[in-house]
Amino acid sequence: MSKRAAVQCEMVAQMAQRAAEDRLKQYQDLESKKWKLLAEADLRLPQICEEVAAFEKKHRDNEGELMIEHAATLKRLKQEAIEEYRKLHNEVRQTQEEQLRKKLEKVQQKILEESAARKEALEKEQEATIEKLKEEAQKKY
Repeated sequence: MSKRAAVQCEMVAQMAQRAAEDRLKQYQDLESKKWKLLAEADLRLPQICEEVAAFEKKHRDNEGELMIEHAATLKRLKQEAIEEYRKLHNEVRQTQEEQLRKKLEKVQQKILEESAARKEALEKEQEATIEKLKEEAQKKY
């Protein structure tokens, strides 16, 4: 791994570490297991990056099969990290969508109930008005 790539990897690792620490602080009060898993995945990204860097340093001078194995391992580690990160983000997004959907259903149900109650009150008021008008009309004639 070139020095530039190592520096970039370290910067990404530091950014991921800071993001993970920030996320852990933000969601410290939440009980959600998925948020915790997401933060843990963020914390594992720097470790994976360090493992890749250590693997590269150990096998830097080897060529041929080791380089092919090395490239495959790097690709696999990167893909696994990306897949796990996406999976956790999708789980969190689905959880949020489900919670929002449930809240929306509750609000819609409440609106329907209030609407039905208002309609019933208006109908009763109309019936009372009609009866009152009938009584007044009968008194006049």
